[in-house]
Amino acid sequence: MWHKFVRRREFEMVMEAFPLGTRFHNALELGAGDGGQSETIAGFCERLTCTEMNTRGNEMIGRFEARELPNVTFQLLDARDLSGFGEGSFDFIFSSNVLGHVDGVNRCLAECRRVLAPNGVMVHTMPTRQWKFWNTLVSLLFRHQFPQIHGISSSHWSEWRAFGVKSWRRALEHANFEVFNLVGLPFYYGHGPRPIWLIKLGNRLRWNATVAYYARKI
Repeated sequence: MWHKFVRRREFEMVMEAFPLGTRFHNALELGAGDGGQSETIAGFCERLTCTEMNTRGNEMIGRFEARELPNVTFQLLDARDLSGFGEGSFDFIFSSNVLGHVDGVNRCLAECRRVLAPNGVMVHTMPTRQWKFWNTLVSLLFRHQFPQIHGISSSHWSEWRAFGVKSWRRALEHANFEVFNLVGLPFYYGHGPRPIWLIKLGNRLRWNATVAYYARKI
């Protein structure tokens, strides 16, 4: 499935920025959904706690548990409230395209800072303005309508502004994190693999659909 392929490749590229053989002891994934990307993450850590805030809770738990990942647990909770975890519990925190959906992202980042171990690393991937432009253009050309706004932005213009690299760097630094690395991830848009020639062109030109922000506590 296209979506699963994209998410798997994104996380593999996230890990390429770490020394070869890196394996985390206790990891936390925010916004895990049904666990599609969690399967890949689980291969790089001893224990993985996946979280999701979703009104279809029982359905999500069922789909997640069906994956039978032995080193993974799943919890329904709000990313702005990680009070169920002790201070410094995790040496790795990860989310994929989640922060833009969090109303009150500063609270979420403060909680991430609290539960991240002193020498831990946090990585969040977020869409780029290139993704926003091409996702909108493809939707207009092939579906003859504007795409849905991604996350909590009030308009397409505010979403465009929010997807700037400087905006997310400032948000992380404001939360007392040091952003020590940025990695551009492969180009795609939110309408599947067609037209494939445009996706191939975008990757040849090194466009990025998302950027991974690597951060640690100051």
